[in-house]
Amino acid sequence: MVNKELSHQHIHITLLDCKNSLQNYVFFVINKHTCECAIIDPFDTKLIDEFINNNNLTVKYILNTHHHHDHIGGNNRILSLYPECLVYGHATDTYRIPTITNPIHHNQTITLFDGQISFEILNLDGHTLGHIGYYEPNYGCLFSGDTIFNLGCGRLFEGTALDYLSAFEKIKALPSNTLIYATHEYTLSNIDFVHSVMPKNYEFYSEFLDYCQQQQILRQDNKPTIPFTLKNQELFNPFLLYHNYAIKAHHNISHYNSADTIKYFRNLKDNY
Repeated sequence: MVNKELSHQHIHITLLDCKNSLQNYVFFVINKHTCECAIIDPFDTKLIDEFINNNNLTVKYILNTHHHHDHIGGNNRILSLYPECLVYGHATDTYRIPTITNPIHHNQTITLFDGQISFEILNLDGHTLGHIGYYEPNYGCLFSGDTIFNLGCGRLFEGTALDYLSAFEKIKALPSNTLIYATHEYTLSNIDFVHSVMPKNYEFYSEFLDYCQQQQILRQDNKPTIPFTLKNQELFNPFLLYHNYAIKAHHNISHYNSADTIKYFRNLKDNY
């Protein structure tokens, strides 16, 4: 149920597989000395309750990336048990996430556990409006919600392709070794799609095939493909390759600008 853990001197990061049809993960950021934790995008309350009880944790914070139910569905249950818990979410989404106690904005920094960990807030509109990411530079990790997946991205429900371009540019500006914690395990279906759109003359095509094989082996062993590195997404994720001439030429869209290229591939994926 729990895999791929990241530990430092004071902070431990782990994920919980909800094993639901949407293939959600819930993330825990744990202060190892106090057993206090922050939960990112809580959804399945039964599994969360079990994990909290089994590890003797106290929930101090909830961090929401956006308003969809599978990212905030556990808020009320957690608050009923831990009424002092602080809930973070985008200031423009307080009407859709009424449990927010601490509204936050792009470029703001929030500090948790008395300074043990700090997150820079990134505006990642596209999948929804009011979507944010939580980036921790010292730990080198980004909690990206539904903005970017392993070899994919979330559907454009409220934002535009131009919003997505802005979000992807923010993500690509991070160090290439950044570990990205996306909230869904969509990697196998994304592999199928990217195989269908990636031209064989792409300069990293062989490396792409190797990467896909590695991800498939992880899933065969029932292991998560999350977190994944930004570097691999910059090489293999078509939604971040909106500037690549070979890929655009293969699809006869060399004249498209970056936003239109993102929209083109998102439309292909929607109908795949």
